[in-house]
Amino acid sequence: MKIKNFKHNKLIIWLFKLNGPYNLITPNEIKIARNLPKYRSFVYKRSRSCIREVLSNIFNIPPLDIPLNANPGKAPYLDKDYGFISLSHCSDAILIGWSSSQIGIDIERQDRKINSKKIVERFFVNDEISKFNNLNSSNFDKEFIKAWVLKESAIKWHKGNIAKDIKEWQLEDKYRTAIHKKNKYRINTLNLNIKKWSLGIASSIKIFDIYPLICMHVN
Repeated sequence: MKIKNFKHNKLIIWLFKLNGPYNLITPNEIKIARNLPKYRSFVYKRSRSCIREVLSNIFNIPPLDIPLNANPGKAPYLDKDYGFISLSHCSDAILIGWSSSQIGIDIERQDRKINSKKIVERFFVNDEISKFNNLNSSNFDKEFIKAWVLKESAIKWHKGNIAKDIKEWQLEDKYRTAIHKKNKYRINTLNLNIKKWSLGIASSIKIFDIYPLICMHVN
């Protein structure tokens, strides 16, 4: 089955534990992994195995036959007519997003320790900075993680560069919309807090109209 056989827009995300098996990878992916540092090699194998597992169920073909192109350090993609894929991971989880339209996703732990105030002052736009400055320290960090995963998702959606594009993306409409000031992109965004993780989704699809199907693979 190819994407053209789907009658409606689709958007599905899967949440996996980072630690787990990685037996669904191709000989070429095994070869690539051998040339990576130990931790990166594990994440590479585990994430590609998870992608193949879930897409095998979508397209009803063997996992190793999924037309996945996923070189290290580059955004994974599928052959034409198989839809769009996005991948993110944090210290203990992997997030996979698949859609019939372009998609970007990101995941962070809600309790991640980071100098959020410094990042907001350096990389966020003035309107956003003003809103953050009205928050107390506890809410500041929570809102930062939420905004960060959405901005990262938007960057992945248009295959941009975080260093160049983080200042260009502005969140509006209570974080339901992201606008790229320079290129005039306007896309839909959604933040989900699931257990200890904060998830960001960016899509041209009206996410709130079709609400993504979430497939949990965590305890």
